[in-house]
Amino acid sequence: MGAFSGKSVLNKNAISLVLSGEKTLHFAEKRVQIKADEFHFLSTGNCLVSMKLSERRPFKSILLFFDDSVLSNFYVKYQHRIHQLKSTQQNGPEPYLFFKKDPFVLNYIASLLLLLHNHTPLSGEMKQLKF
Repeated sequence: MGAFSGKSVLNKNAISLVLSGEKTLHFAEKRVQIKADEFHFLSTGNCLVSMKLSERRPFKSILLFFDDSVLSNFYVKYQHRIHQLKSTQQNGPEPYLFFKKDPFVLNYIASLLLLLHNHTPLSGEMKQLKF
């Protein structure tokens, strides 16, 4: 078993979908363990990332990057739903948000994997739709 550690500079916001293995994000005042049953929204900025690498189970993850304009448009479009979700979550003023994966998110991830394994370039429209 080994570990990889490096500095990651996020020039865009990201959604982190860990499929297997573990990832730890180190922020200025906090360390966050990303588990395979959660997904995280990460804001633009700096963080240190470490992943546990295992010979038995490789680390696998999907990262979706997006800029602030996409985030603003999403927020305007779904503002009411976001406020509903925020009232039920225990997220504080952090540089990330996290949610538990539910059957819908698991099916979404499965659909992303099918597209990625197809090895055909995705159109801009398909990328926007999947986002």
